[in-house]
Amino acid sequence: MAKSSRNRHRYSEDGIRRAKMVRAFCETRVVLPEAPRPGMHLEFEEWAWENMILPVFGTLRRDGRRQYKRVLWGLPRWHNKSTTAAAIGIEELALHSIPQAISRVVATSLGQADVIHGKARTMASGDDLLRRFLKPTRVGSIRNTETQAILSAIAHNADTAQGFHPPLALIDELHVH
Repeated sequence: MAKSSRNRHRYSEDGIRRAKMVRAFCETRVVLPEAPRPGMHLEFEEWAWENMILPVFGTLRRDGRRQYKRVLWGLPRWHNKSTTAAAIGIEELALHSIPQAISRVVATSLGQADVIHGKARTMASGDDLLRRFLKPTRVGSIRNTETQAILSAIAHNADTAQGFHPPLALIDELHVH
């Protein structure tokens, strides 16, 4: 077990390998949709790698599954929260989707949810390989044509949210829910 010098997480070699796969996917397949570098690939800064990606994807339980099922990233404005969330959504939909699962991007309004989801749609269409099997649907979702899994945006409404158990939920502006 390797222990990070900056935090309390212990990483197995398999965990580090898995986290590096997420990083490699994002840095080679995820095309940035917005300025200042539209069209370029996402690159995680070292603080984001050490404090976000490596702990979430590199910390594994003894059975090999990720230790953390729920993650809350609280960052100030202009630290790529939406871009990182969209990239994770695309990575999970492309590489780890459960057949016919419906993952969600959730916010207080559909317009706010579409901030992340819109970035994810642009990322899915920005890479030749991803474009082959991540397709937009008529209702604005993104479908993995191999697994039939979907990533869609919804507005949070406590009265109608019952019954949804998505394998991935990217929640924007959690403090207002």
